[in-house]
Amino acid sequence: MTILLGVTLAMCSRRPDPVEYNGHTYIDLGLPSGTKWATCNLGAASPEDYGDYYSWSETRPHNENTLNEGLWHENELGILRRHGAIDEYENLTAGYDAATANWGGKWRMPTRAEFEELRRECTTETHEDYVLFTGPNGNSIILPFAGSKEQSIFRLTYDIIGGRIGHYWTSSADNWHHLSCYYYALKSHDICKSSSHMGYSVRPVCD
Repeated sequence: MTILLGVTLAMCSRRPDPVEYNGHTYIDLGLPSGTKWATCNLGAASPEDYGDYYSWSETRPHNENTLNEGLWHENELGILRRHGAIDEYENLTAGYDAATANWGGKWRMPTRAEFEELRRECTTETHEDYVLFTGPNGNSIILPFAGSKEQSIFRLTYDIIGGRIGHYWTSSADNWHHLSCYYYALKSHDICKSSSHMGYSVRPVCD
């Protein structure tokens, strides 16, 4: 009985290693949708690293010397549809998705619904530099408090906001006349809206 109990406890405490796909790794959290979450932010070398900051619909990270010239300044969903930047569900298409453009394969930015599922289905544990998300199957990922970075629409100025905050882009636009995009606010665990020029983190997902 003691031996069997020890084996059972060992099996329950064992966690699978991250799975590599297309040169990057993900963790299966056991979510109902089957969505797999990357272990690192886009541009990061480890789960604790902040990675790069992107404007919504931009596939290149913010650069202190160059103003991005993508579609983030457009303020109507109709314009984005005509460009082919969003689909019928108001989510970014592959050509305007930072995760797809940089990691390839089936990697993409999470939708608003997928961040809502992460919040709803996982238990969270807040640490000094990150939040730990533990899925229904006991597997975990961390999202660091990476802050945010603003690139002015009119001039090359950058404001990096630090502290215990973290903003993570979804691929979802708001169905409104003036473009606003949804992001996940790590500090409050809320889905919020923001102007598309803001520089936020991206945590890729795959199916």
